[in-house]
Amino acid sequence: MVTSGPTALTFYPSADAIINQCQPTRNYGSSSMLKTRNEFGAGGGSGWAWQDLIQLDLSSIPPGTPIASATLQLYY
Repeated sequence: MVTSGPTALTFYPSADAIINQCQPTRNYGSSSMLKTRNEFGAGGGSGWAWQDLIQLDLSSIPPGTPIASATLQLYY
């Protein structure tokens, strides 16, 4: 069996979305930024959260290909 060395690939987001715990059905499609945060009330009580979803098109990686490592880089 002949194997080749590691190959580094770079993928860029193909889609993204924001989820707001307080308004789970609201569409933030026109937003130009992502938000990730947890807010808690005074004394650590209940609060709300923002979460981000990022979609990557990995279809160029053949099924069954072993992946030794992956790194997600985000810039602020």
